[in-house]
Amino acid sequence: MKRFIIFASVCLVLGSAVHFLAFADGYQRLANVIGATVQAWDADLDTLAGGAGAVLPAYDANAATNLNLTAHAGAIQTTAALSGLVDVTLDTVAATNLIVADCLGKVRINGDDDVIDYTLPAAQAGLVVSFANHLYARVITVDSGAGDIIILNNGTALTAADAADSSGAIDDKGTFVAVDGTYWILFSEQNVWVDGGVD
Repeated sequence: MKRFIIFASVCLVLGSAVHFLAFADGYQRLANVIGATVQAWDADLDTLAGGAGAVLPAYDANAATNLNLTAHAGAIQTTAALSGLVDVTLDTVAATNLIVADCLGKVRINGDDDVIDYTLPAAQAGLVVSFANHLYARVITVDSGAGDIIILNNGTALTAADAADSSGAIDDKGTFVAVDGTYWILFSEQNVWVDGGVD
């Protein structure tokens, strides 16, 4: 007996934007999406597992209602422009341990006249976080977790668990991107970031 894998997509029209949820299993069926409860699927994505999943609220004409997809683990694709605010945090605590939720495209600002030390969560592909000085010329230290490695903007791979230090200038900036379960790349920088050693 031959088994065919069908690649399918579901198109959702939300306000004036068109959103696509892509599925790699033709047996999946998506129903009761807008204004209703989306059911959870079982591990092999062929039947409903029962129980309520995420609730996708009905959209008004201007798409002003929030769409919460936190329970959706797959990719979201759209042919329309995506726009919104960036999550920015002004930090005044001298040492801050970041979690995965803090590294989902967020920006952390040194919000007082002191050096500041951040510790990244364990690397996993797709995490992104940016750091910057605000009004103060102080060093920003970014530590990787045990076993993780930061690669500086010039291509230098630091020793596992070593930190990257900004220059201490008032306009220091740096964006860190996790590319897999080990490496964080300093993807862009303003002013030169250096090896801060074990912190």
